[in-house]
This record gives sequence, structure tokens and C-alpha cells, in this order.
Amino acid sequence: MKLRHHSRVSVLPQTRQAPILRQTLQGLGGIGKTQLATEYARRYQGDYELIWWIPAEDARSIRRSFVSLARRMNLPEGQDVQYTVDSVLDELRLGNQYPSWLLIFDGAEDPAELEDYLPSGSGHVLITSRNRGWVNRPNVNVIELDVFTREEALEFLTRRWTGLSGDDASLLAHDLGHLPIALEQAVAVHRETGMQLTQYRSLLARAPGRLLDEGTAGEYPRSVAETWRLAFDELKTRSAASAQLLIVCSCLSSQPIFVPMLTRGRGAPLPEPLAGTLDDEIKLRGAVRELGRFALAKLDVARDFITIHPLVRAVIQADLTPEQQVANRGYAHQLLAHANPGDPDVAGNWTQFSHIAPHVLPSRVMDSTEMYVRRVGWTLRGTTTRLVTTGRARTSPSGPPKTGAPRPREATMKAP
Repeated sequence: MKLRHHSRVSVLPQTRQAPILRQTLQGLGGIGKTQLATEYARRYQGDYELIWWIPAEDARSIRRSFVSLARRMNLPEGQDVQYTVDSVLDELRLGNQYPSWLLIFDGAEDPAELEDYLPSGSGHVLITSRNRGWVNRPNVNVIELDVFTREEALEFLTRRWTGLSGDDASLLAHDLGHLPIALEQAVAVHRETGMQLTQYRSLLARAPGRLLDEGTAGEYPRSVAETWRLAFDELKTRSAASAQLLIVCSCLSSQPIFVPMLTRGRGAPLPEPLAGTLDDEIKLRGAVRELGRFALAKLDVARDFITIHPLVRAVIQADLTPEQQVANRGYAHQLLAHANPGDPDVAGNWTQFSHIAPHVLPSRVMDSTEMYVRRVGWTLRGTTTRLVTTGRARTSPSGPPKTGAPRPREATMKAP
């Protein structure tokens, strides 16, 4: 069972004879989960006798789709919807009418809620979801989708934007964080309005929230900005602390944020309930989990980092008032200042400095009116200069160094 989306290839090891292996495509809103599922169904429709698409945002939508599927399978309907659902599941398990089938559950956010609707039998189940909680479910193979590589983004843009050079495509892909839906939306704006690349990039820098609301990407029903706003509204309803954490972290940078660095920032003058959350490790981990649940941040559980896509940061920041932007930037500064380990001459502090360093320039620490906040930047400048001079600084190609000293000054002072 293969999935291909543009130049992406994922091999799903499933045979007709083996027990069903449920596949879940998980990732950030706009990463291309639904499009990848659609492409798979289109490309391999000849392998299935039945393909059924099920909107799975909630139980009502799922049950409505099962009733429609029962009619398609000519199964008797009863007054009790659960009877109809059970009849469909039994028929799929037995495979009398359709030995080979594919059910696609699109937008399934709650693994526990979906469990009662997942069939067994000789067919395939494909699930799309933002929720990272699927990684903990038994008998589910999770494919975590990432943004396009640089090469994929260039191929995508140059095929769709007539006359766009490779260099210009590379600039635009970088501006949009290589996010598939954002790239397609940029192409749509160009085609529909005639907006040229220079003007698009200028508007993206000045008013990203407004520009990302313009146009829709192909069959995707919402703009990229609306997609994330809806997710953020759900997050606020579910966890106010997690929403506050996202806003403050969006003021840091698009570089990976070390979660224990946030813990070291406890004691900073922050609003509630965020302040209390940082004081409680269990609450903090719960807040981080919620960010992953709504795919508003990418979780690297192996190294304990969270990363916020630059466009998510841009949309979150654009929806704040100027006063809220100033206040939350101040909270981010306070976090960094309280996470400052102190003496740069102590080698044991260098790793902690390396976790702070990527966020100094993007968060505009040096603009703070508080001297002890600006000291973070001064200390890092002195520390990195000293380490480069002594040849002790080491870099890592995939984010902040895992061990050892902070990055050299060139990398430390890199903008987002």
C-alpha cells in the first residue's frame, strides 16, 4: 500500500492476507494530509471494490456517513442508527460484498471516539488527523508528515507559477516555511489577482495575517490563516494555559524551543494560568501535549523540543492587538531572562546558553527596557565570542546543539 503526494513517497507495509493495519497521516494543518489521502484513493482506486470517504470531525458526521454507506451496500436500515453502524461494520468484517475496501476517516481528532467505528477485515483504513495522540494507539501505523523539502517546494512552485525562476521559487518557499497549503495559496493569489512575486513577498512581510487569508488552495475549503485560527480557538476552549504558552512561544522564534528551558523560566512575571503551569511539571507537560493535539507546534519528544512554524507564529501575532504584542513579547523576554544560567565562564552553563541563543534576536531581547533582560544578549555575545576564539564552539545541523557549547556567533544571531 503506497502513498504518493507530489514527490513524497511513503510505503505502507500491508498485504491482503495480513491483519488490517490502520494508517494515520498526522501533521500540522495545511501540511497536505487530506490531499495525500485523496491522491492515494485516486491513484489506487483500481485496487479496491469500495472506497468510502468519511468526514470524521465528530461522531455525528461519522454516523451520518455510515448510514449513507449502508444504503450503498443495500443493507437494511433501522430506527436505531447504532444498529445500522453495526451492520456496516459486520459486512466489512465479513467481506461478502466487497472483499477489498478502503475507508478514509478525514479529520479525526479524537482517537478514543473513533475507535468504535474502525472496522476489521481484509480492507484498509486511512485516517487523517492533527492529533499527535495517535502515536500511542495500538495497531495504528502513524506517518508524521512534514513540510516540503526545498527540492519538493521548488518543483511544486515552478510547475504552477508560470515564469517563476528557481531562485525566486526558493525565496518564496523559504518565506512560506515550505508549507504545502501556503505555497498553493500563494500560486492561487497570483493566478487570481495577477500579483507579482515582489509585491507578494513585500505584503507577506508587512501583513502576513491579511495575505494568508486571501485565496484558497485547490480543493482545500479554508485559507491557511483560517485553518490555524479555528485550531487556536479550539485550543483556547480546551486549555487557556496552552493557548498562552503558544502566544508567548510565538514571540521567541521559529527555531526549536527546549521545553526544560521554559521550566527554568518559572518565576518570571507571567499571566495566569501560564505562570502556575510553568511551576508544575505535570501541568506544563499537559499544555505541551495540547499544542501537539491541535498540531499548532511540532513536538520532538526524543530531544524535548517544540517548534512553531513561522506562518503559525505570523498568524498568531497578527491577531494580537499592538498592546498584546508588546505585553507578550515582554513575557517572552522575562522567560529568557529567568532561564539565564548566569556565569558564562562556567562550562556547565554552556548547554543552557545554547538553548537560549537561537531566540535572542528573533524575540528582540535587546529592545527590552529592562537591563537584566538585555543582559541575556550581552552575555551570549561575550560567551560565543570567547568560545569561537578558543575553538570550543560546535554546531549541529538540526537545531540547537545536543551537547557542548552554544553555536558560534554567526549561527546564534541568525534571524528566524
